[in-house]
Amino acid sequence: MTPQVIVWGSKRSRYPMPFSAATQVGTKAVGLYTLHRWGFPVPPGFAMSRMIDDYTLSNHAVALRGFCLSRSIDSIQVAVRSSPSVSMPGMLSTVLNVPLLQNSDSPVGALRKNIKAVFMSWLSVKAIEYRDTFGIPHYPPRIGCIVQVMVNPTDGGCSGIMFTHNPITKTRRTMGEIIISDYGEGLVGGTVKPTKLRWVREYHPKAYKRLLNYGTKLFKLTGKPQDVEFVITKESKLYLVQTRDMKFSTEEQYGSAITEEGDQILKGFPGCQGLVEGTIVTTELDMTALPKPHILYRDMTTTDDFGIMKMADAFVTSMGGPTCHAAIVARSMNKPCVVGLQTSLFPGTKVCVDGKAGIVYKRVK
Repeated sequence: MTPQVIVWGSKRSRYPMPFSAATQVGTKAVGLYTLHRWGFPVPPGFAMSRMIDDYTLSNHAVALRGFCLSRSIDSIQVAVRSSPSVSMPGMLSTVLNVPLLQNSDSPVGALRKNIKAVFMSWLSVKAIEYRDTFGIPHYPPRIGCIVQVMVNPTDGGCSGIMFTHNPITKTRRTMGEIIISDYGEGLVGGTVKPTKLRWVREYHPKAYKRLLNYGTKLFKLTGKPQDVEFVITKESKLYLVQTRDMKFSTEEQYGSAITEEGDQILKGFPGCQGLVEGTIVTTELDMTALPKPHILYRDMTTTDDFGIMKMADAFVTSMGGPTCHAAIVARSMNKPCVVGLQTSLFPGTKVCVDGKAGIVYKRVK
């Protein structure tokens, strides 16, 4: 089967993507192509359904480089990202700061190496376990690969995630988080403390107004609440780097947990609604030794924690916010979650997790 390649950025596409390409390059690539077609600012790039030969890869890299030079964009580096047909948050590889072209015998050597790594991540243990859990077919591999110019948020810009709706209550309310002067991977990974979206309103007011306007347009165009990733440069240039349908927990929760006398109240951020009273665990060994229900505690979960997250009944983290890895996975699994408690919890501690309120009650009895 001939590899499918799609390109966006050089011109606004006049026509919808061919169906054959849309079914092979993955939803993230289709989303970027569609955003560009609708007129939203998207960093230029291209995507492929499977590995292409060096000659074809070089042609696309040279064309991308030439377009960026014509627009005074210093595009010596690109991001190489996975684009599966079904969202698998954090389970597949992303490689940043990859040279687009090199002055060597193989000018696309580094690019080809990292594209191959993204395709091979489909076979990683955590990706296989994720597909097993959610009933996603392993074969044929349904993954594309994106090569996209990196937008620099350093020296006063930011990277962030914006929700068009509240992820807990589902009401129409724009909210989100950012990382100042850094790329967005730390936000999803929960490795840094997020900053509220209102920072953008103060330091990049024009970009903030455009961002809100884009969120409204995307909701109208798609008919569904959107989870939008964006980057703002120090010059206040705004780019959208991904949009996808928001995920919500499927169970409604009424009321909150009943507080017992002497309970210590720990306040965090709602990750996913639901109520669970149980025992804190940090390892699989804890799960064999301590009574159920099991509530997994981490400073922040990572993609390597997926196996133990699958076994736990709820999640609690000391870091992160509503856009972090733990909250995203919790909503996909429909498990109660509170993030960003700013305190540590130890195995055996009795707690009650109120995911809707963003509160953990530490039991004293």
